[in-house]
Amino acid sequence: MSSTSTSNTSPLPSSTEVNQLLQDLNQHGAVSPSRMPSNITITPSQLDTVVRLIRHQQAQTPDSTTALGLIPSRTQRLPDFHSLAKYEEIISKPLRPAYDGSPDGLIPFLNRLDIRRQDESWYPITFITIQNTRYDLIRQFTEIGESVILAETNLCWTSPTIQNDKFDINHPTYQARVLVKLLLASLTEEFCITVLH
Repeated sequence: MSSTSTSNTSPLPSSTEVNQLLQDLNQHGAVSPSRMPSNITITPSQLDTVVRLIRHQQAQTPDSTTALGLIPSRTQRLPDFHSLAKYEEIISKPLRPAYDGSPDGLIPFLNRLDIRRQDESWYPITFITIQNTRYDLIRQFTEIGESVILAETNLCWTSPTIQNDKFDINHPTYQARVLVKLLLASLTEEFCITVLH
């Protein structure tokens, strides 16, 4: 293969470099598949061109966060308001059929909630640690006293940083908020009135 004469250090390879690289690769590709070597050999200059093309492409690709259960790391930017609102709408979509408060409907409702949480960002908030023991709020709810839940809730919602925490998609307060939205929307209107009064 031929190589480019000089190694350009600019972020974006010149059109001459790219054309030369394509010509070299096309010449290599013209070889019969049966006679083609198992490894492709490229020069350091060609490798430099490929790397700079990749870096340029990465720099041009916008940071994207999908609403399919993927959570950006703390180093990524948060989605803008519209994207965050859409994301919340998806992860707090109500369970159907709505729970009416009947004892017979509780376990089927919790089963649907358990299945749903596997793919949602609020999954971590469905667990609570008490004295180094981790409890599943959906499966072990009878083992956790109401006073403990109220204390944890009070701690969450009286934090001095609540106004920021409730919109930080990596924060437990955000996870708790969207889970509450889902739960309230998953109750029948009659039962919801009973719960809230």
